[in-house]
Amino acid sequence: MEKKDYKKKLEQFSLLLMIISMPWGFSFFTYSTILYGLIWIANKNYLYLGFNHPTHLLPIYYFIHIIGLLYTENISQGLFTLEIRASLLIHPILLSTPKSIELKKLFIFFNTSLYIHCIWLIINYFILNENQTLRDFFISNSELHIPYLGMYLIFSVFIVYYYYSHAKFVTWCICLLTLVLIVLLGAKMAFLNLCLFIIIYIVIEYRNRIAKLLAFFIIITSFIFVFYQNSDIKQRFEGEVFGDKDNSRVRNWNSGLTTINRSPWIGYGTGDVINALQENRPKKSWEYINKYNAHNQYIDIAIAHGAPILVFFLFILTLMFYKGYKSKNWLLMAFVLLFFTSSFTESLLDRNKGVVFLAICSTLLLSKSYNDKNPEKEIAE
Repeated sequence: MEKKDYKKKLEQFSLLLMIISMPWGFSFFTYSTILYGLIWIANKNYLYLGFNHPTHLLPIYYFIHIIGLLYTENISQGLFTLEIRASLLIHPILLSTPKSIELKKLFIFFNTSLYIHCIWLIINYFILNENQTLRDFFISNSELHIPYLGMYLIFSVFIVYYYYSHAKFVTWCICLLTLVLIVLLGAKMAFLNLCLFIIIYIVIEYRNRIAKLLAFFIIITSFIFVFYQNSDIKQRFEGEVFGDKDNSRVRNWNSGLTTINRSPWIGYGTGDVINALQENRPKKSWEYINKYNAHNQYIDIAIAHGAPILVFFLFILTLMFYKGYKSKNWLLMAFVLLFFTSSFTESLLDRNKGVVFLAICSTLLLSKSYNDKNPEKEIAE
């Protein structure tokens, strides 16, 4: 094997390792990113950097966090936020250069790793279960928090449909199994996103087959009815999707809006989001006692950096969606919509798994659209 081929194989392996590590522990992902970064530098991939790549707006957004340190009071929390969101700076640069590996292969490895992660946890749940719900077991044994796991699972369904739309049986099996797991885990927004996807899928695939469409709805309705008769599942679903806990979330959003109104232009700084929220929360409320975050990414951004930076972040998402539309890359469009809707109920960028999801997946998908328009940027296999 020639030295050039050896370097390329090593780069491919390290990239696959980084993608595989996404659903797993933070340390595994960090070390795989370092490995890929070192190989990226050794192979001089930085020579292929183009400064007009769409995802290079994410590093700009990251630098705004650094500016936010200048007027924040909680410097330690601000530095911690920079550490958590470092992927916004690193991965758009590493992954925007041409890659000698198919995007389909990367995402299939992502799906495989995610499914293995879920299966491994489910197996351990039945072996080690100590009167815990499946949700509680996942929370205590996985670094992939439930809302993020739900988001990852929905994206995996998008991937399956995008690359294997001809295999309708496989697509439906994965959709239904994902739906069951999401209900058991109580991932509310993921449940709504998946239902929306299923409805859109049905309309597209069966718009000219009314009889089959009606039969499908009857089957699904019967399935949900029988499934819902299980008292544990019913309690799980009602408690998480329609339970009283959501009152604290709505109250939390109202506190966030009040906080924004008191400093709408520059916010409170990178490290003072929680402190600012605490000042405007009822002192005996659940969110005050537990020092919850905003549970809304848009409110979080406006509190930290002000309304103008929120507009800038929304512009980034809009540009990504537009690039997907122009290049007819509907997987990119679906990804942006998934992240956009999920951000209404979670501060996704407060955890590494949300930051990584945005930085890596958007860059890979945008690189596909970008290289489709710039074939000279591709590296031949």
